[in-house]
Amino acid sequence: MVWIAVAVSGVSALAITLLPGVNATLEVWLGLAGPATITIFEWTATEQVHRLQPERLTGLMVWLFFGKMVFFAVYVAAILGTGLAEPVGFVVAFTGYFLVLLVAEAVALKRLLTPQADTDSRQPRAFEPAESESDRS
Repeated sequence: MVWIAVAVSGVSALAITLLPGVNATLEVWLGLAGPATITIFEWTATEQVHRLQPERLTGLMVWLFFGKMVFFAVYVAAILGTGLAEPVGFVVAFTGYFLVLLVAEAVALKRLLTPQADTDSRQPRAFEPAESESDRS
């Protein structure tokens, strides 16, 4: 889910920059670069810790949250402070990609942490006879 969201975000950035009359190419790509980088790093770490040491996941997520806030503060301040990109275009792109990727991470985390139901237990197997009315009584 997260990888798909990052890929779709990249495709959307490409599509936006190819639109005729759009002069916000740098703003769009810089708006995507920060959120996509953090999403890839954060999700890779989350999956690895969940697989190897699931009991450490909450602690990791707290550290990732603080790290993300520090990174974004420095990143946005650097882009806007240096005048590298036009502020409105960058902020719009950054906010949009940040929100989309944050929602994708939330959905993926819910899927990761939700126990999978055993769907086979509710349906008879092909080699097992189905229960008849007389068996149920």
